[in-house]
Amino acid sequence: MAARKKKSKASAKTRKSSTPRKTARPNTAKPAGEFRLPRKAKGKRAQFYDDPAIDELMAIVISLTAEMSVAFERITTLERVLARRGQIELTEIEEYEPDDEEGAERAMEREGLIARVFQVLEIIGSEAKR
Repeated sequence: MAARKKKSKASAKTRKSSTPRKTARPNTAKPAGEFRLPRKAKGKRAQFYDDPAIDELMAIVISLTAEMSVAFERITTLERVLARRGQIELTEIEEYEPDDEEGAERAMEREGLIARVFQVLEIIGSEAKR
């Protein structure tokens, strides 16, 4: 009986399948700088405080801190690079006023920031509906 199983396995390997063989998935990896976190985390949200509202607030504070840290680093880098090149005086930054088009762009960026920061409330709200 054992010999028979081996024979059937061997013949199964040599038989051609009627369904096409799946090929490797194409490389769909995003280039550096385009990485995005998944919209929803797997599993249940961890709770550290007795009141879940405190956990929500802490998540917002942490998210804001991360956003601000990145923004401050980039701003400081830009200011210093431009000042070293002699392209700006640091006082120009303090005195700058955007035009209407740039004001509209800034408003869109601000809305995006607000959406990212308060995304945690949307996630928690959708979890509560379950």
